[in-house]
Formats: sequence, C-alpha cells, structure tokens
Amino acid sequence: MRPLLLFTTFALLLLAACGGGGDQQAAGPVIQDPEAVALQPSDMPVDLVAAGEGGIHVTTEQACASADAIERQACIDRLNSWGRRDNYQVTYASTDPNTLVSGVFQITLSVSVYETIKGAHASYSYNVDRLKGLLKENPGTSLLKAEAVGDESVTWVNNSTQTLGSRDVPISSYVVDFRRGNAIVRIQIAIAEALGKVDEALSWARRADARILHVSGWETILGTPSPTATVAP
Repeated sequence: MRPLLLFTTFALLLLAACGGGGDQQAAGPVIQDPEAVALQPSDMPVDLVAAGEGGIHVTTEQACASADAIERQACIDRLNSWGRRDNYQVTYASTDPNTLVSGVFQITLSVSVYETIKGAHASYSYNVDRLKGLLKENPGTSLLKAEAVGDESVTWVNNSTQTLGSRDVPISSYVVDFRRGNAIVRIQIAIAEALGKVDEALSWARRADARILHVSGWETILGTPSPTATVAP
C-alpha cells in the first residue's frame, strides 16, 4: 500500500514555522535530540512502518524554505529568536490496504526542540494563535475540546476524502500539538471518518509525552502520563 500522506504537508508547515498558550513556563525536561524522544518503530503496531527512507531532521532554513524571500527571512529570524535547535519528522504508514477502512492507517510525528523552555513556550504560543487563524480558512477543519497533554496543548481535526478503488472514503486527520519542557510535538493520525475518535489521537500523544519524560529522566518526577484520555466536556 502506498503511504497516504493526507494533510501532512499543511499540518507540518504549520508546526515548522508554528503552537496554545497560557503562562506555562515552569521547569521541565530539556531535550537535546528530538529523534531520541520521537516514537520509534518498536512503538508502532506491526502493520505501521516508516514511510520512505524513514525520519528526517529539518533545519531552520528548510522549515522556512516554502515562504517568499521576505517572509522566509522573517521566519528564520523568529525561529532563531526562540532558540530553535532542531526538528525531527517521521511518518508511519500501514502496509495493509484494508486498514484504510478498518482503523488508523497513518501516524505522523514531528518533534522540535529549543534551547530553553521559555523559547519553546514563546514559539508554541505564537503558533497556536497562527493555527487558529489558518484553521478558519480551511473548510472541514476545526478545533476540538480535549484534555491537555504535556504542559500545554491544542487538538484539532481535518475531514477530507481518500479514493479507494472506485469509492471515495471519508477520512479524518486528528492532530494534537503539545509542548513538554523545551520540546514541541505534533502527532497526527489518519483514520476513516466513521471510525475516528479524538481519544485515539490523545492516546498516541500521551505515549509520545511519556517517551519524553522517560528519556529525559523526568518520569521519576512527574510520573507517567495515562496512555488514554477522554474528551473534555
């Protein structure tokens, strides 16, 4: 089955130049290598494998490459002012064609790390504000009320269609953006709209958060996040 990179380009562009707000600058993990805290192939179900050649690191210049010349420099200046250090992205796609109508068939993860927690919070806050504006311009996309992940988070969904043979299958892409310490994470799952629940995305986001806490040693301080969550009223 060919990897189905639904909505991924739009989503990752938001995060790369992008993150909900609040005064959330308390002490927390300070991550050096985003790849070290990303979900690994061993964290995935057996039918989800890394797409293409696997994960990639994205430099600041690459993150801003799609903008025009003036905005590109403004983007670079913003990321540098926040102390952006590195970004790692990886997509896991199903090898089973039936998964398109039976469950999660794609998980995309992006982790950005900053020199300080303050810088990560500033980047996250700027990008959540930007995200809300961009979502209004995209039909089928909306913010969701959901339990928090990490130090601060925002959850949203995009509904679209994917052709399967002669059928157009309604697809939902659930996205959780969260910050933990100096790391900003985006986790996006693609699933048939009829089967989609925000809990699935929140569960994967909490697994990503738990990995950050475990790798950084903060698990002993804050404990392990619950692997599942329910929608907030």
